[in-house]
Amino acid sequence: MMTLDALDKRIVALYQEDTTRSGELIGAHVGLSAAAVQRRLKRLREQGVILAEVAQLDPRALGLHLTALVHVDLVDESALAAGAFCKRLLARPEVQQCYGVTGEADYVLVVVVADLPAYEAFCAACLLHDANVAASRRRSCWMPCGAPDRWRFPIEHQPWG
Repeated sequence: MMTLDALDKRIVALYQEDTTRSGELIGAHVGLSAAAVQRRLKRLREQGVILAEVAQLDPRALGLHLTALVHVDLVDESALAAGAFCKRLLARPEVQQCYGVTGEADYVLVVVVADLPAYEAFCAACLLHDANVAASRRRSCWMPCGAPDRWRFPIEHQPWG
């Protein structure tokens, strides 16, 4: 595991907010030259800290108006059966995330679809007829409180504002 120093952490936090930010602008915030920022970003990519640089899309602009948190209970929780379940669900474009959890459910899915009929079609195709799914419960998200598909790098403080 790579150890990040304070400058790496500040660079990653700024870069993650906006990957189009120039090395010069990031450098001005962290006190480094643009070239030094670019060298650090290159090292962070090579060492697997930065996995990808992707576009963040607005689901509503794409006609996807329903985000559901789906709690799923499995009949067979063995590693083989659970792995097959995850692989099958993550192959579906509606499933944005899949988490194995403790508590009342075995898995929580983040599912994004156009509307309730599309969600019902997803359930029919993926959950209702799966012999390993004991039960599923939907919690619809009606008020997003942040970017649901973005994990933000935690740092102690952000002196740049």
